[in-house]
Amino acid sequence: LDGRLAEDDEALRKLEEDRPRSALMDPAPWRSRLAALKPDLDRLISFEAASIDLASRRRRLGERAARLDPPVLELARLARAPLPSRAETAERRDAIHAARSAVEAIEARLNSLHGELAELDRTTTSADFSTLPTLEAIAAARSARDAALSALGGGAQGAPSAEELSREIRGVQALTAAADTLVDTALRETERLARLASARERQAAISVSVGTEEAILDEARVQLASLQTAYEASFQATGIQPRSPENMLDWLAEVVQLLELREEIETEAERISGMD
Repeated sequence: LDGRLAEDDEALRKLEEDRPRSALMDPAPWRSRLAALKPDLDRLISFEAASIDLASRRRRLGERAARLDPPVLELARLARAPLPSRAETAERRDAIHAARSAVEAIEARLNSLHGELAELDRTTTSADFSTLPTLEAIAAARSARDAALSALGGGAQGAPSAEELSREIRGVQALTAAADTLVDTALRETERLARLASARERQAAISVSVGTEEAILDEARVQLASLQTAYEASFQATGIQPRSPENMLDWLAEVVQLLELREEIETEAERISGMD
C-alpha cells in the first residue's frame, strides 16, 4: 500500500511539473468579440422577453374576451366590424321597453274585458223567464175579475142568500188576487228583463271593445317585433347574437376596453417586429 501511495505522489509531481506556466491562448481577442456582440445579445434577450410578454398579454386578452356574454372568439373580426354605440343601444332599449309596456297594458285591458264578458255571458245564458206572465194572461185575469165583480149580487132569481153572496165575494177576491199576482210577477220579471237587456247591451259594447283592442294589440306586437328585429340587426356585422339590451350595454363597455387593449398589443407587436 505504501508503494502504491508513493507512485501516486510521483505521478502528481510530474503533472505539476508539466503544467504550462502561462495561458495557452490570449483571451483579449475573445473579450473584444464578446464586447462587440453585447448589443446584439442584449437586443436578442430583450426581443425574447418582449415576445413572451406579448404572447401572455394576447392569451389573457383572448381569455377575457371568451368570458363575455355573448363570448367573443374573434376579437380581430370584431375590431373590423361597425359596432353600435352604447347611446344608440340605450335608445333602442328604451323604445323596446316602451313598446313592450304598451303591449302588456293592452293585454291587461283585454284580460279585464274578457273577464267581464264571461260574467255577462253567464248572466245572460242562465236567465230564466218561464214564469213571466204574458200580457194576454194578465188581461184575461182582469177580465174574469171584472166580470165576477159585475155579477156580484145580481142573480136572475132575485137577491142571493147570504151564503151565495159570501161565495160570490170569495170568488171575486180569488180572481182579484190572481190578477194582482200576475201583475206583481210581471213587474218583478220586468225589472229582471230590464237588467238582462242592460247586460246584453253591455255585452255587445264589450264585444266591440274587444275587437278594437285586439286590433290595437296586433299593431303593438308588430311594432315591438320590428324594434326587436332592428335592435338585433344593429349587431349583425359583428357575427354576435345579442342578448337583452341591458346585457349588451355592459357587453359594449367591456368590448370597447378590450379593443383598446388589443390596439395597444398590436402596436407593441409592430415595435417588437422592428427589433427582429
